[in-house]
Amino acid sequence: MNKLKLYIYPNACPHSHDLDPEYYNTTPLGEQGIKDHCITTSPDDCDYFYMGQVSCGTVKDVHKDQFEYIDKFPEKHIVTIEGDWANKPLPKWMEKCIFVGNAAKIEHKNFPFCVRPCMSKLLIRLGTKELDYKVKYPETKSFGFAGQYDPHGTRQKMQQCFSTNNIPNEIIINPGWLGSVDPRSPFVQHFARILENNMFSLCPRGAGEDTIRFYEGAYFGRIPIIIGKCQVMGEDYYDTSFFYRIDPDASIEELNDFFTKIYNEDFDALIEKCKLARTYFDDVVTKYFKDPTKFFIEFLQRHKL
Repeated sequence: MNKLKLYIYPNACPHSHDLDPEYYNTTPLGEQGIKDHCITTSPDDCDYFYMGQVSCGTVKDVHKDQFEYIDKFPEKHIVTIEGDWANKPLPKWMEKCIFVGNAAKIEHKNFPFCVRPCMSKLLIRLGTKELDYKVKYPETKSFGFAGQYDPHGTRQKMQQCFSTNNIPNEIIINPGWLGSVDPRSPFVQHFARILENNMFSLCPRGAGEDTIRFYEGAYFGRIPIIIGKCQVMGEDYYDTSFFYRIDPDASIEELNDFFTKIYNEDFDALIEKCKLARTYFDDVVTKYFKDPTKFFIEFLQRHKL
């Protein structure tokens, strides 16, 4: 694979994941990825211009006039997106750029957006194969979730829906976010058991649009059900027919009809979805964690960017 000729703007913010040894080299164009796959060069000789990381917290401090060549070569500018982004739109002046990051919404499907997962320490250990659970496909149908409430009320509405129907479920509300907790802790082990115990992994949006549970559930061969508007990694080229998605603004009645319809689907067909979910994890997620920057370069090649 040829190396990218990359001009890095002097004010480009390095990715925050590189500051934590447990998250190091889990995002494209981090320190290790640039070293392995890029040749840093001048603006006159480069293939791409790297603008660095922009988060939902720092976007207010990032301005178009900080990037000298963006008007002339907008489609060759790469920006890394980090954070929840919640109700914050991407800046209009960035819309012709190449994006890589989490928080990719369905409305961004027309953008050149290389989707990566948001991170938890559990997902990183699963993706890098530092942790290995024995996957056993479910013998019964049930829905599972463990997590905190969200500021939009999506998870509260989901919980209320299951409290008023007779569909088997295991919904646990945690006092806080456990994504940064050691995967060997009892809290995370309990979370993993809930994933294992239930055929369907409920993946409602949290503070942001995307969901780590989608990927964690796929590892265990569980069927993710996204209640949100996020894209998922690999959706642009891989068979992702194993998961379901519904708008987070759906009413309780609409959610109930949606879950009931899924619950009543043929068991053998659902098991095939479970198997496809695990195959997806092995083919897409594990490949990503093996070399995030290589994954991104293949995205550029696939889309002829």
